[in-house]
This record gives sequence, C-alpha cells and structure tokens, in this order.
Amino acid sequence: MRRIAGHTAMIGRTAMMTGVLAAGFALAGCGAPPDGGQVDIPAAVPNPGAQQSPAPPPGSTAPPSDPASGGEAPTSAEQQAGGSQPEAPAKPDNCTAGELEVSLSRGDSGMGHTNSDLRFTNNGERACTLQGSPGVSFVAGDSGQQIGEPAERAPKSEGQLITLQPGESASSPLSIAKSGMYSPDECRPQAVRGLRVYAPGDTASMFVEHEQQACSTPPQPQLTVEVVR
Repeated sequence: MRRIAGHTAMIGRTAMMTGVLAAGFALAGCGAPPDGGQVDIPAAVPNPGAQQSPAPPPGSTAPPSDPASGGEAPTSAEQQAGGSQPEAPAKPDNCTAGELEVSLSRGDSGMGHTNSDLRFTNNGERACTLQGSPGVSFVAGDSGQQIGEPAERAPKSEGQLITLQPGESASSPLSIAKSGMYSPDECRPQAVRGLRVYAPGDTASMFVEHEQQACSTPPQPQLTVEVVR
C-alpha cells in the first residue's frame, strides 16, 4: 500500500510540472504573432482618479487663449482693432480780427480807378486760414457811419484756402472808382475817413484809414474787391 501511494504521488507531481510547462509555452506563443508583425496595444484607459476639464455646454463659446498659459497671443491688427484710433491733427481755424492787422498799399491810379491791395498779416500766436474776399465799405465820422454801397465781392469759390503762419501775410486786390466819374447829382460826394474791413469768414470789423471823397448815392458800387491770395 505504501508503494502504491508513493507512486501515485509521484505521478501527480509529474502531471503538475507538465501543466506548468504547457502554460509557459502557451504564454510565450501569445507574446509574438506567428507572422512576426507588431502586437496591437490597447488604448490607454483614463485614470479614474485624475481631474478632467468639463466639456463646454452646447452653444457656448470657448474662453480665449491665455498667452501666459501657452495660448496664442492677439496679433497687432487685433490689438489695433480693439484699441482707440489716434486722432487726426486739428485744422487751423479762420483768422479773426483780433489776430490780424490790415493795411492798404499805395494804389496805382488808372482811368477813373485806383488799384490797391488790402494786406492781412497774422499777428497771432497760431496758424489761421483765409478763403474768399473780404467785406469792404467807406465809413465817415467818429461813429463809423457807412457811406455808399459796400464793395462788390468776388465769389468765395474763386479763392483757395490760404494758411497764414504767425507773421505771414496775404493780400486782396481792391479797386476804387473815383467819385469824379459820376455827376454830383447822382454821386452826392461826401468826405470819408477810411474803410471798414471784414476778413473773409469773420464778423468783427477792422478799420483802415484812407481819407478821400466817396459817393453817398452811387449808381453802382465804387469798391470792387477780389479774393485773398
């Protein structure tokens, strides 16, 4: 009986060793494919313990990238589009009587007319502009009463925009018809002290001394003025 039991135990151990060796060969066979190709590796399974960013809800917009976190920085065009545009430099305003000096050049006498220039000088501290023809009329007495008709003016459209820097000047040709061109009845001459002058585009007047005889009731304007040039 003991011999039979020992023999039986030996047979059991042999069978166990045979099973272990068979399992090893089976695993080795699964490790490499028969045709020598690569083994398919299953995709990585996410770690249940790691935090994941939640997906944005449908219809929502993803937040902009942060340059500090590695996102794309906005381009210069995008920055300019979002920022304020630089303001254009301001254009000079009209010259006013407070910053202008007006004078009358010595005229050349022609057939019944005297041709002179009204000269405008910028005595201000800024650049200013003139465009068109000035307003001109004869005045008399200390009150500056207007005598006769104001000057016939050339249209503004005929003049260019003149910019006067401080100290610069521009002139407007002025023609004065002599009162002797008309009969005393239609002229009714009267002594005048000078000229009242309005710079183009201004409502404040200036005075130029120019004593002479002027018609108080002329059949046509004695004064004709051209655009500033």
